[in-house]
Amino acid sequence: MSQTKRCFIAIDLPENICNEIKRLQEQLYIKNVFDASYTNSKQAHLTLVFLGNISQNQIIEIKEKLEKIKFHQIKLSLDKLGYFDERKIKIMWIGLKQKELIELHKKIKITLRGIVKQDIEFIPHITIARIKKYELKEMVKDTVLKTKVNKIQFDIDSFSLKESKLIESKYHYFEIERFKL
Repeated sequence: MSQTKRCFIAIDLPENICNEIKRLQEQLYIKNVFDASYTNSKQAHLTLVFLGNISQNQIIEIKEKLEKIKFHQIKLSLDKLGYFDERKIKIMWIGLKQKELIELHKKIKITLRGIVKQDIEFIPHITIARIKKYELKEMVKDTVLKTKVNKIQFDIDSFSLKESKLIESKYHYFEIERFKL
């Protein structure tokens, strides 16, 4: 039986964006209005496509296909705080608005047709916290509305195939291969 790896395709973030994430997390932590676990700002990334558990043979095939993708550099900008699932808020994120990012996502999914199994709506975001107590959703909503994100712009010229490993109850991300746009 071949061993699988939990993988995804993502964009790594520049240091100034990681610093903004850390600033926001510290601001949210100081307010201490809800119980959350915060994403390691140094490992923060923008997931383009989640692949799930894939075999070594699939990793080789994915790498070959991703190498053929041709796309241009993208300019992104942080937008605002948000959350998923109004009824049971679990994830708080920073949104990004950029049409070309959605086009890159679609291009990757088309290139990996037959390998990518999930057909989830792509909402460009950077996860910054996982909410532990769902009953505090009104506080989370209020915090999201009142917290200002610095709308920093940054350029993207590559994306990566990454592995996600659970180590001591925390996810750690390891680059398998980087692809230039």
